[in-house]
Amino acid sequence: MLRKKDDIDYEISVFKPNRLDFCWVMLFIVLNTIITFQSTSLMEYTIRIFIFDLFNIVLTLVMFLAAEQIKKYHKEWSYIVIGIGVFQWVHLAFLPARTNTVMNIVLYILTGILAVYAGISSLIKSINRTKFIKKEGM
Repeated sequence: MLRKKDDIDYEISVFKPNRLDFCWVMLFIVLNTIITFQSTSLMEYTIRIFIFDLFNIVLTLVMFLAAEQIKKYHKEWSYIVIGIGVFQWVHLAFLPARTNTVMNIVLYILTGILAVYAGISSLIKSINRTKFIKKEGM
């Protein structure tokens, strides 16, 4: 039985790596690094700067792992990326006094949008891929 070209294109899109959402998460990492440098340069040198930088290093590592996993359509990591995106918005309420510049606020909002969008997009693609695989009996 011959399949339509659209069916074949859809099958190809289901099995190729999820590079677009991977790129969105990598852009999140780049912008979050800019936020870290910007905020660190404005903070007073106390233990808080060490904790802030350590937290951002861990956040960057988690997001890199998440980027690699959503490229492979792992649903659980999509939820983690969405959670981190929401956390970026909540984080705005706890910014140190001297770091709440317009640029930092815009970057926190933008990184939150990037993460939530990448997570939701990856989640939808993962669910569709799982349904397709179950339907085709592969």
